[in-house]
Amino acid sequence: MSDYLTVLLIMTCVGLLLLIPSAYFGGKIGVIIVASILTILSCYILVWGIGIGKSFSNSHASSSLNSDIIFQFLSFTILYAFLAYSCFCFSQVLHGINGYKTKSLVCLVILFGYPMFLFIRNNVNLQSRLKKNYSNEIIIAHPKDFPILIDRIKFCNSKTKEAFHVSYNFYETDRKLYQIEGLPDKSQFMQSQRYYTQKTKHLIPISFDSFELSWYSILENKFYKDIFPIDTKKLKIGENYDKQLTINDFLIHILPNGHVDLLKREYTNYTHLISYFDIKFRSVEGQSIDSIWKNNSQVEQQYLNSQNLNFRFEKLKRGTVTKLTPEQILSFRSVFSFGINIEIDQKDKKSNTLKNIKIIDFYLNQYSRSVDFLRIASEKPLPSLIRIEILDNEEERHWVSIVFDKKMLFDQYTNFIKTNNKDVLFQVNLNIGNVSKSKIWLKSKGQKKSIDGWDIKG
Repeated sequence: MSDYLTVLLIMTCVGLLLLIPSAYFGGKIGVIIVASILTILSCYILVWGIGIGKSFSNSHASSSLNSDIIFQFLSFTILYAFLAYSCFCFSQVLHGINGYKTKSLVCLVILFGYPMFLFIRNNVNLQSRLKKNYSNEIIIAHPKDFPILIDRIKFCNSKTKEAFHVSYNFYETDRKLYQIEGLPDKSQFMQSQRYYTQKTKHLIPISFDSFELSWYSILENKFYKDIFPIDTKKLKIGENYDKQLTINDFLIHILPNGHVDLLKREYTNYTHLISYFDIKFRSVEGQSIDSIWKNNSQVEQQYLNSQNLNFRFEKLKRGTVTKLTPEQILSFRSVFSFGINIEIDQKDKKSNTLKNIKIIDFYLNQYSRSVDFLRIASEKPLPSLIRIEILDNEEERHWVSIVFDKKMLFDQYTNFIKTNNKDVLFQVNLNIGNVSKSKIWLKSKGQKKSIDGWDIKG
């Protein structure tokens, strides 16, 4: 049900509740007085609500009456005048006065027919929209060491030059931290990314083939804006319970030096879809945040909130500790050939079996693989987190998570393969009784080196 129809039904019900008794007992004078009071009260609530909204949004727009507000006042007047006349006709029929039955019937048809017409029309439009749009959630991420401010995203059709679904209100969210990174609660201090999303899913027209994204890179003093093509054939099309067409949710990862990765969600994993390079930008060095947004933002000026923008800017600056350089961040996206072998210490009474292993690289990819498959060396990014699912002999499942300091792991691995680059293997020995006593090594042809800079929870 639309907001307009909901408000109309509420106003109609309240009006009938007050006007029917006043028409029956007070006649024409009584119904006119009550209708006038309801009209004045509704107009006051409208003006008060607009004022409250402007105060919350810190808007400096004029508060004087405009054509839209005057039209709303006229709509209230017409609505309550019609309700008053309908109630007066009903009361005359109840009093047995001739000549009002036909008028009452016409009013009754309008009272029930118009809302029903709106309801049917909304449902028809909804079904049409469900078949013309994809439902999709968009998450935008960036490394904690590389802060950005998101300006706007919109979806486009490069052939027809049409633009659809413009979005600019993205909010930082912690709920994606476990979903995407898989970090246990006590390991969130090792979080490497910030995540932003919207409160509701997007509806994207099925004819889209690209998106336009703009953002401000704080450390680089650059404002980026470009169009990013998407091969929609690589997206999986489905349908949800409401018969709404769906495609894979997107994770847009913004990196230093004009690099962007687009990942798509497949079941519980985010897998790499495409990389973009050499993004168009403007230098904004020496400009204030207000000046940057005024001169470069793709959002219409009337929707910009200076106070909120400055708050987000200061929060990002306070929360950014630059432990990594842009070059180091980009280097983490490299892939190496290695295998992973996990063995369980079976000293306790329970027999434990490895069921599934999920490897997460915060900078590039996520993937779940079988134990046997991971033992074989193959090219993949170094893990940021290994999440191991274990089944014991009592059919109980539990999980062990190993979180790595990406910089320390990268340095240790690259140093190790300088002299040992054949059949490199991550050897993980899990102590189920006390996971803190677990061991992790890098192994190659009889050589091994213990790995530092990791945390384990289970």
